[in-house]
Amino acid sequence: MDKKLYTFDSRSRRPTFYIPYEAPFSSLAFRDDGWILATGTNNGRVVFYDVRGKPHPITALRAYSNSEEKSSLEKIEEGLARARAAIREAVRTRNYTSQKEEDFIPRGSPSTS
Repeated sequence: MDKKLYTFDSRSRRPTFYIPYEAPFSSLAFRDDGWILATGTNNGRVVFYDVRGKPHPITALRAYSNSEEKSSLEKIEEGLARARAAIREAVRTRNYTSQKEEDFIPRGSPSTS
């Protein structure tokens, strides 16, 4: 892949411009009016282009990332998703025991008797 997206003039059936990017494009879609192009890239970005005239990027969003780039919030969300999946599986199989060795034991507050 050459990491370029080519635009064509439908009347002349010839390339008009190409859009280079740091990663190969994996998907694309146009807004209903045809003027905004959203492109998905292999590095987890969604880049929006205004294609009137020479295409130029409007903004880029991070759709997903690899593990080295994950924020602490993303890591927490992934842990919660794994926990929810484990709970669903426990309910489905009616197996409420864990095979995982726990390293946290809640102590509670000291009793005052």
